[in-house]
Amino acid sequence: MTAVLSLALPAQLAFPVAPAFAGSGMSVIRLFFGFSMLTAVLMMFKPHRSTKEHVARRSPEDDVLMLDQMARELDTAQPDLALELRLLAAHH
Repeated sequence: MTAVLSLALPAQLAFPVAPAFAGSGMSVIRLFFGFSMLTAVLMMFKPHRSTKEHVARRSPEDDVLMLDQMARELDTAQPDLALELRLLAAHH
């Protein structure tokens, strides 16, 4: 069996273009890895919106939904406060 294997051609002789493809494949992988690392670093320094900017972009419908959710959470523990929150949501 080993005699048959020793007669086989080495992989480099059988596929002379294999190292070229392997080299270009590695360069593509290196390039992709470099771009992903650059993206990760840039995302770390991305400026976040301040609380004032976040509140300014909030819509009135968001406020109503928030008041309704708070009212549902307080229904059993404090029904009077839940009623007041619903009244505020209705007039908002």
